[in-house]
Order: sequence, then structure tokens, then C-alpha cells
Amino acid sequence: MTELTVKDALTGDIVKFQARLKTHNENYTFRLADTGRILIHNNNSSYTWTIPPKTKVNWRNGSLIRLAKNGGTGTLTIAPGSGVSLYLAGTNT
Repeated sequence: MTELTVKDALTGDIVKFQARLKTHNENYTFRLADTGRILIHNNNSSYTWTIPPKTKVNWRNGSLIRLAKNGGTGTLTIAPGSGVSLYLAGTNT
């Protein structure tokens, strides 16, 4: 676990929290073990990260995976599988 200090994008508050970090600079398909993690993309190559449907991964209702684009010029595309809904999934560059 890593302690992070970040600025809340909605409120502007500075918050601290513990998180499990994992960097993926490759095309990637999410796994159940990714829930509760922050996955990071931080290089100049473009990748697609795919969220498979519940028929492929036994997602629990309310599963949460945080994503961070931390530097680099590469594009990160999030591809929801069939029947996958994204909530609070804004757009960012």
C-alpha cells in the first residue's frame, strides 16, 4: 500500500488515502484482482484497456477500479465490454 496525497477534482480539498498502485504501459484487460487498485498509464505510447463483462469476470456489484494518466503523451482508451456500464467516467486528456 502507498499513501497518496491528492487534490479532489470536485471539491478542491486535499485528501490522503492508502492505495495499491499498478502501472500498465500496454494493452490490458482488467481482472478481478484490479478492484481497489489505482492503475497508472505514464508513457508516450497509446493503449487500450478493456473492461470485460461479468460473463468473463465475476465482478461484484459496485466494483471500483481507479485509473490515472500520469504524464506521457500517449492516448489511453477505456473500452467497456458488452453490458458494462461506466459511472463517473468523465473525459480527460
